[in-house]
Amino acid sequence: MSDEFTSFHPTSPRSPLQTAAAVQAGPPISPQGRIYLYDPDEWEEFTREWAAWREKRYTKIEKYGGSGDKGIDVAGFTDADELLGVWDCYQCKHYSHPLNRSDGLKEIAKIIFFSLRGDYAPPRKYRFVAPRGISTAFSQLLSNSVKLREALIEDWPKLVAVLPPGTPPKIGSELSDHLDGYDFTTFGSVPLATLVEEHSHTSFHIARFGGGLGDRPPAPAVPDQIGANEARYTRQLLDAYCDQHGAEVNLSNLGKQKRFKSHFSRSREAFFHAESLRVFVRDKVVPGTFEGLQDQVHAGVADVHEREFSDGFERVLAVVAAAQSLNLSGHALGPSILPTDQRGICHQLANEDRLRWVSK
Repeated sequence: MSDEFTSFHPTSPRSPLQTAAAVQAGPPISPQGRIYLYDPDEWEEFTREWAAWREKRYTKIEKYGGSGDKGIDVAGFTDADELLGVWDCYQCKHYSHPLNRSDGLKEIAKIIFFSLRGDYAPPRKYRFVAPRGISTAFSQLLSNSVKLREALIEDWPKLVAVLPPGTPPKIGSELSDHLDGYDFTTFGSVPLATLVEEHSHTSFHIARFGGGLGDRPPAPAVPDQIGANEARYTRQLLDAYCDQHGAEVNLSNLGKQKRFKSHFSRSREAFFHAESLRVFVRDKVVPGTFEGLQDQVHAGVADVHEREFSDGFERVLAVVAAAQSLNLSGHALGPSILPTDQRGICHQLANEDRLRWVSK
C-alpha cells in the first residue's frame, strides 16, 4: 500500500456568481429526486392530488392505504354508488426497486378476490403508480391481458398468502368463472415522468416542488361599464366622495369632479389588477393562498381603517396608502405582487364588505 498522498484541489464552480438563495438552499432537486425521498403515505397523497386533476369528473376521491385497504390505495368515484358504482383504482407502490411480477400480482389478486366476494365492483381501470417504475417482465404482462390472466392463475397458490386467512390455494369453479369474465385490460401503470408532468398542472405542484409561478400576463383592460363583480366597492367609493363633497356624486356627474374621477379610474384599475393576480394564481397554488393574502392585507390596514376620519374619502386614502406600504415579500405570492395589486385588494375587501369606507 502506497504511503503517498495526492493533493486535493476542488474544482471551481461553473460560475463564480451565485444568488443568495442558491448559497442557502444548494442546487435544486428535481421533482423525481424529491419523490424518491417520499414515504409511502406522502406518495399516496401525491397520487391523490394527481388523480384529482387528471379526472376532473370524479365526484369524490378517497385515500385508503394501510392495513385493511383491500388492495385500494386511492379510489376515484364517478357516481354516488362509489365502490359499487363506476370507479378507478390507483395502487401506490413506493419501493426502492421497480415493481416486479410477484409484488404486482399480489395486488391484482386482492382486486380479484374482493371483487368476487362483493366488497366492491371491479374498477373501471386499475393503475399501478410506482416511482421506480415497473420491471420489464411485469410491464410485458400488463400489456398482454391473456398472459396476465395466465400468470395470475399460475401463481395463485402463492398469492393467497396476502388474502384473508383460510382462502383456499386452489382455484374453485366460482373463482374460475370470475377470472374468465374479468376484464384484464383494465390493469396498467403510469410512468413517473407522466405523473410529474400532469401533476405540474395542479394547484399543489409549486408547493411541493417550487419553481415559481412563471411570467404573469398583463392585467385585462378595465371595462367601460361597471360589472356586477365590482358593484359594491364602486358604490362605496361614490358614497365616500359624497361624504367629502357634501353633495350627491354619482356616475352621471362624476366627470365634473376631476379629483374624484381620477381616483375612481385608478381604483377600478387597481381592482382589476388584483383580480388578474387572483385568476393568475388560481390553478397554480393550493386553495386559500390568495385569500390568505387578502387576510394579510386586511390585518395590515385594520388599525388604520378603524381610526376616526373627517370623511369617508380620507379613510379610503389612508387605508389604501397603508396597504401599499405593506411588505408582503414573505407571502407565497410575494414575487408576483405589485403595488397596484395591494391597492386593488383593499377594494376587493370593500367589495366583500370587509372594509367600509363610510362610517354610518
